Amino acid sequence: TNTMSRLLTFLALLQLVSSVLLEKEIACNEMPANDIRTATCADPLLRDEIALGLNSLPVRLSVVSGQIPSPPTCGSWCATAPDPASPCKMDEQVVPCETDFYCTTTCALWSMFTGSDRPTQSCAMFSRFDGYPTSGVELCDEACLLPEIRKKRYPAPTGHGLGCQIGTCYPAASSMAHLAEVPAVLECPCNWFGADCPDDWATVQAINHTAIHGDLVATTLIVSPEDWKKIIENHQ
Repeated sequence: TNTMSRLLTFLALLQLVSSVLLEKEIACNEMPANDIRTATCADPLLRDEIALGLNSLPVRLSVVSGQIPSPPTCGSWCATAPDPASPCKMDEQVVPCETDFYCTTTCALWSMFTGSDRPTQSCAMFSRFDGYPTSGVELCDEACLLPEIRKKRYPAPTGHGLGCQIGTCYPAASSMAHLAEVPAVLECPCNWFGADCPDDWATVQAINHTAIHGDLVATTLIVSPEDWKKIIENHQ
């Protein structure tokens, strides 16, 4: 009974989050570009990626909450779908997956990552693990991953865990597009865990533990004024 209660609560929360995301997206799209209220809308890049079908979270939430029942199996039809954000269920003969959440994707993502051209991931897509290259990739060896991002705790992007370039601990997406063995191209700048974009890291000159609050310690990282400006410019 307790398990069923927790499951129903979880599904209710997913439905609420999905409704809020979709309602907010519609409201933002209906506002004039010069409407001051658009300042409260989602980040423009995030909204663009949702509209372009490059962010799978809204359709995943809609499927697991029951708002979208049984999406069709992804396939070649996705390439000509009128809406790139159309949801579909991964063809497990092409991309093995687990659970309705991780098996749900969009037509845009499916066409991008199962097509003949090498896919390109934005930094936002990389940080969400919104990508599943089908060539030159294998599941990462657990020794490559911190315990926090191993399959048991972080099964993204398809329910089986993170993918690495074959025989390595390198992520499937890399900024080194000149290497033919790189399965997906990562757009820079991208200062995110696992990203290999150059010149995205600031040199830490000192580490100060500035305050202690019970079991919590406030830590200050000291960088140069020039690096601080770069951090602020790219901060999200």
